[in-house]
Amino acid sequence: MFTSTMIIAGIVAPFWDPDPSRVAPGIRETLLRELTTTRPPVILDHEMAAGARMMDFPFLTGFVNQQYCKVSTVVDGRGRPMTFYARNDLEACRR
Repeated sequence: MFTSTMIIAGIVAPFWDPDPSRVAPGIRETLLRELTTTRPPVILDHEMAAGARMMDFPFLTGFVNQQYCKVSTVVDGRGRPMTFYARNDLEACRR
């Protein structure tokens, strides 16, 4: 499963700044429902734009903190952090 949080932040080309008025109605609830239903084994939270990481959204922060553990953080070629989370029932979280 792939999702981009830019749209739930209201980042829509050609406007690259977060704006809640550009967030489609119900999209945040849909994303949370899909994540809860599919339960991806790994989540990669990558800051593609300022204010658009999963952990920038309280409704996703709560979900991730309850269902996943932080495994590691690396930095991409542009200096942006990428944080890897594993589902709590996986071996990576038992360490």
